[in-house]
Amino acid sequence: MIILHGFGAGFGLPEISPFVTKTEVQLKMAGLAYRKEKAMPPASPKGQLPYIVDEAESIADSTFIRAHIEGKYGFDFDAPLNLQQACAGLGVRANDRAPCLLGTGRSALGRRGKLRQRAGAFLRCGSRASPRKTSRRRAIARCRELPAERSRSPRPGRGR
Repeated sequence: MIILHGFGAGFGLPEISPFVTKTEVQLKMAGLAYRKEKAMPPASPKGQLPYIVDEAESIADSTFIRAHIEGKYGFDFDAPLNLQQACAGLGVRANDRAPCLLGTGRSALGRRGKLRQRAGAFLRCGSRASPRKTSRRRAIARCRELPAERSRSPRPGRGR
């Protein structure tokens, strides 16, 4: 049985950490049996919560826990999603800690917002945007090949 370690209830919520809640929802989606216990960050392998103990293995960080569930138990969280939805989910997962990076002297977005531009192109096209112009052209071409169910398409005449 998997043991999920989190902070516990507080402020009228069943769990005060959104990352512990995310991990708990993923365990429920995968249909895995688990037990939840209170813990403090110093007890974790990385010094942060959540972490799980699966058999004799300890895994910390909600992203690594998800990868462990997908790898060990063969559950695919993205199975019911189409290409565009899966790419948008990747963008959300990649940026779930982005607010922590802002205001640390050198902004994660850069002076000209390059990261924001690439993320926007990635989410619009459903493919990886690249700083190289040739790769950007390929990404835009792939975007045009996607089915018509897209909610947005890249604006013509934008890009350099």
